[in-house]
Parts: sequence; structure tokens; C-alpha cells
Amino acid sequence: MAHSDEGFTQYVSSLISSNGFSEAFQLFESEVYRIGFEGVLYTYIPSALIDMQFPVKPVYEVSKNYAPEYLSHYSEARFERYDPLIKAVKSGESKPINWWGELCKQHINNSSASAEVITVSQEYGINNGLTIPLLSGRRGIAGVSFITGEKSGFDRLLQDKLEELELYSNIFHRVVAADQQFSSRFSLPLLKNLSHTELQLLKGLADGQSMAEVSTAINRSLKYLEQVMLSLRRKISGVEEGMPPGINRNQLLYYAGLLNILEDQNLPSPVKRRKPN
Repeated sequence: MAHSDEGFTQYVSSLISSNGFSEAFQLFESEVYRIGFEGVLYTYIPSALIDMQFPVKPVYEVSKNYAPEYLSHYSEARFERYDPLIKAVKSGESKPINWWGELCKQHINNSSASAEVITVSQEYGINNGLTIPLLSGRRGIAGVSFITGEKSGFDRLLQDKLEELELYSNIFHRVVAADQQFSSRFSLPLLKNLSHTELQLLKGLADGQSMAEVSTAINRSLKYLEQVMLSLRRKISGVEEGMPPGINRNQLLYYAGLLNILEDQNLPSPVKRRKPN
């Protein structure tokens, strides 16, 4: 590893003591530039988003010069639904993925939509791309992507710096995953449209309380709360009013647990249970 042990120790210490996710990302971003890449993108995608075919867009944290025009195109075209890199990480790939390498081609798998995700990036000046998988499991997936615009020297850069890049990326991800305030920002798309009553109901049920107990605690009828539950299931699964929801009640509570929705919202429990004698 080219960077000094002292420099690495300082990086880890600064990440751990950082005041918020943005500061931690800026530290990581600086190391990416030092290593030799021009732009970096990090994301954690909760399993609920993937399983339900992305009813809302994932959250990405990007450096200022990470091809903003391409990101805009990516978002508008909803490329996350076809992205071969997301497919690769979801399938459990753990090795770094060169966007124009054989591993990426395997996950394009003759899909014109998946191929477009990669080919369009070149139209915006991205001549080299690399994705490092960081997580694939029941909670979701995470990865970090790096780009350069130069047409030559990329193979040499990887040869000299890949090991260091992987180390710094994994340390950053572990700090993010270990801090609930950091990681919760990536769950927000699923939560932004929920009302206070919907969050209260979800918290009560996930805490093991019955609909009747929640009904009493928040002074709402059972019939009303059943309609709230139906609305919740529609919102989380991304379907319109009047359409059947894409998930059942148990799935909703399961995803809420994976997203740490209760802790993230800092809501008090609707019902205070008595301690056993």
C-alpha cells in the first residue's frame, strides 16, 4: 500500500470522529482524489427498494465532479432498474467490477437496457469506471464507484492502487454501516411520504403491540387503522390509490425492521407496557 501507515491511521481516526455523514464522505473523497480517481459515488440500497423493483429512487452520495449530467440522465431514465452493476452486487459478486470488463458483461446478459446504462456513460465523458461491492445481504446492498475521463493509464492505476482503494473504501463503508444516523439517510426515500399516524402505527406493531392497543393509545378506531395499514402497504410498495398493495403486513414490518424505521424517526412507543411483577 503506497500511503503511509500514519496517513491511514489518521484517515480511520478522522472518519470515526467525523461530525456527520457529509464530513465522513469528504474525507473519503479526498483519499479517492489522492489515489488518482476523478470522481466517486457511494450508495447503500435497502433490500425493500430492490425487492419491490425500485418504487422510489435510491439515494446516492457523489463527489461534485462525478459526471453530473450522466447522473441526471441515469435518474430520469430510472437506470437503477437495469443497472448491471447493481445486479452484480445483488448477486453476491465481491470482486471489483470494471465497467467494461467481462464480469460486468456477464450481468448485462444480452439485455439492451442494461447495456445502455454503461454505453450512455461514455457519452458523458466517462471512459473508465470501477465498482467495488461492499455489502450484499438481507439488509440490502452497498457499493462505491469510481470514474476517470482519461482514455489511457487506467489499467496501470488499478495495478498500482486497487488494493489501497479497496481498503479505504471498506473502512469508509464500515463506519457508515456502524452509525445509524449515517446509514439512515439511504432509507429516507421509503419514509418521506409517511404521515405521523402511519409511523405511529408501524412503530406500535413492530414493537409487538396489537392493533387494539395502538388504537387505544393514539385514540383512533380499529377501522380507521386498517385503512391506515392499507395506505402504508401501498406507499411502501409504490402503487397508486385503489390498486392492490405489493406487500402484505408481515413484509411491511419486516422491511421496517431492516430499515431501522422506528429508531430513525425517534417516535415514542404508542403504548407503555407494564413491567411484569
